[in-house]
This record gives sequence, structure tokens and C-alpha cells, in this order.
Amino acid sequence: MSVYDFMILGTNAAAVISPIAAIVILSALHLFLTKAKFGIAMRATIENPILAGASGINLDRVYLASWIIGGGMASLGGAVTSMAMTGTPVMGGTIVPCMFAGAILGGLYSLYGGIFGGFVVGLAEYVGVYALAVVVGPEILGYRMGIPLLIMAITLQVFPRGLAGIPWASLAGRLKVTTRGAES
Repeated sequence: MSVYDFMILGTNAAAVISPIAAIVILSALHLFLTKAKFGIAMRATIENPILAGASGINLDRVYLASWIIGGGMASLGGAVTSMAMTGTPVMGGTIVPCMFAGAILGGLYSLYGGIFGGFVVGLAEYVGVYALAVVVGPEILGYRMGIPLLIMAITLQVFPRGLAGIPWASLAGRLKVTTRGAES
């Protein structure tokens, strides 16, 4: 625990504040992208910039706002990360591959896919390294960073657009047709 850290509910403040901040900020971003007129214009610009421009959306303003929101989210992520980890010159080399693997797994064009991808990669990293340590031994713990890279490589080979690029509706429809055919 850092000298500047304090306790909330018997645990470090970072462990309480980080998830709450993530939920609040992602909920606000969701509401902005789905309810606000400018957020809907941003989504339209992402989907089809030519059509969005033809319908009167100022593309330069949308791109500027996207960069500002992205930079703000990155700086906020750095601030929250610094609450939980001590900053070092090589910290980016240990964090960026995990984040990038989560973004690739979730899909680069989906906010919800990115959240899910980050959760899956983080969980797989810690559960995977624990399972490997039980089977192989504790010397495998040094290869923890290999798990997100392996997930990213498999994702790019199997479904290059990530989980968000999989046509889930058509897969569900095929599954229903297959299930009905097996019942008769």
C-alpha cells in the first residue's frame, strides 16, 4: 500500500474506486453514444462517413470530438492504473499488450466488445498462468505475458474482426434450424 493510499471498507481505496469509476464512465459513454444527438452522429460517422457527411453531419467536428474523448479516456485510464500500480519506465511494455489483446478480441469497432474482450483477456491471463503453474511449476509465472499474445494471435487467425465481427444472429438462426431438424 502506498503512503498516499487509504482504506475503504477494509481494502485499498484503488480496489474500490477503480471498478466504480469504470462502471460510471462506461455507463455515461453508453448513454452519450445512444441518447445524445452528437453521440448518435458519432456512431453514424463511424458506420458510414460518406452517408453521414451527406446527411449534414460535420465530420471534422466528429473526428475532433472522437480524438478528445479517446485522449480523455486514455488519460483517465492512466490515472486509475497509477492508483493500483507503481509507475515505472517499462510499465507500458507490460500493460499495452494486454490492452491491445483485449481490444483485438472484442473488436475494434465495438465499445461493448472491447469491455468483454478486456475482461476475458484479464481473466484468462490470471487463471491461465495459475493453472499452468499448478501443472508445470512456478517457473512458468514469468511467461504470463504470453497468454494475451496467444489470445491475440488466435483471434486474428480465427476471426480477424474480433468477437464483434462474428454474425451472432445468423449463427443463432443456424443453431435453431439444426436443433429443430434433430428434434423431428
